Amino acid sequence: MASDLSEIWTRVLSGDQAAWEELVDLFAGLVYAVARRSGLDEPDVEDCAQQTWVALYTSRHRLRDWQKLPGWLSGTAYRRAMRILRKRSSTQRAEDKAPSPAPPPSPDEHLIH
Repeated sequence: MASDLSEIWTRVLSGDQAAWEELVDLFAGLVYAVARRSGLDEPDVEDCAQQTWVALYTSRHRLRDWQKLPGWLSGTAYRRAMRILRKRSSTQRAEDKAPSPAPPPSPDEHLIH
């Protein structure tokens, strides 16, 4: 597999779309596993995976050593998952702090006053 991955990575770096698809197929399980273990729900797992692949694609020319690819993907997926969790947590805290709307008046409230 090592020589296969080396060849796939070389093709990815040259812009070969089929090689990119092979690479995603090889490592999708790893990326998804990291996202799931981080405690994300399924829609966030999908977002995390997508963000991880976009990050790899945009920085692929900086990662020249294909042997570091599994670690790079794991680390990036983990950092993206933590970012999603922090964002969700801060959004939840903001929602918790928001004042509750006043209950609507009952239909017969005007009779009481």
